[in-house]
Amino acid sequence: MAYGNLSTPKFRVLDTETRRRLEEAEGEERKKIEETWEALEWITRSHLEEGLFDGLGYSAPWERAPGLGGCINDAHLVNDYLMKYLQVPKDHIVLLENACRNEMIDALYNLRDNEKIPFGDNILIHYSGYGSFYDSGTLDRWCQYIGAICPVDRGCSGSGDISERELDVILSELSTAKGPKITFISDCCYEDNGTIRSDQESTSAAFRVAPSLPDDKTAMIHILKLGMDNPRRRSDVDIFSENCDWERDLTSFVQLSPGHSTIEVDAGLGKGRHGLFTLAVIKVLESEEGRGTTYEGVIQIIGRLCNDQTPEAIGTRKASLLWFRDTAHLDGQEESNSTTSVPSACLLM
Repeated sequence: MAYGNLSTPKFRVLDTETRRRLEEAEGEERKKIEETWEALEWITRSHLEEGLFDGLGYSAPWERAPGLGGCINDAHLVNDYLMKYLQVPKDHIVLLENACRNEMIDALYNLRDNEKIPFGDNILIHYSGYGSFYDSGTLDRWCQYIGAICPVDRGCSGSGDISERELDVILSELSTAKGPKITFISDCCYEDNGTIRSDQESTSAAFRVAPSLPDDKTAMIHILKLGMDNPRRRSDVDIFSENCDWERDLTSFVQLSPGHSTIEVDAGLGKGRHGLFTLAVIKVLESEEGRGTTYEGVIQIIGRLCNDQTPEAIGTRKASLLWFRDTAHLDGQEESNSTTSVPSACLLM
């Protein structure tokens, strides 16, 4: 998730433009603009309360998350890698900055519904930002926590985080429509603990984890319901399934993640802050060794980064060469005639 500086003149102009449109609009258009206006007011208010540095607008009375400054840098780092090293055309890349929940979900579904993406093409999704966690133990039938990623409007009325379960279902739908050559790189934390808190206080590093929204039980039910009720959803998988019945569809994608925790660091050489995991992944992908390895190999080359940050590759096809070059066919369906073995569709959030 790429977050911009909300205190910039560009953001203030956006604020003024939304006010003007609100005064002129009527009916359904006015309702949509009012929802946008509410989000902008909430984000601006969060910034004024100094919730996060560099304009990253999460602030709440229950607890403030540590400041992040490297999410936009991560997105542009991945974008540069795609365009310069893999020669991916610019119009094949969608880069979201300051995206609300609906924008993120729509962008994911747009990959599924894009007729220009042939079945069997490589698809890359990268998320850089906050993760959160909901203690499902507050409900009798659930005994584990449920992870989530955090849109910029997570505290606004009607919005909320995006649960791992909703993400898994969307990726499964995307795989059905476009094939399982999906690479999902996530640079966030899904769990907080004493180690993270202690390290956060003693170093300049910022852990990418935010507290769950107030009232764990109610908030968790709300975000799961948002996933179930989306009108673009096709799957009949019950996101509310009890933990013992919930199984991730690991045939749909390969995920590279930092594991237990992830931090932001100053990259030096004037490059600003970055997620340590994103920096490590791109460094490997740009290397000669990385270009000839597997997804598991990328993780092995990275190794243990620091503290509890031990990256991992998840998915039944994690032993595939990068961009699934060793795949001859996909579940009996012929692949596209395209000879490219690099991502042809990319979403950076």
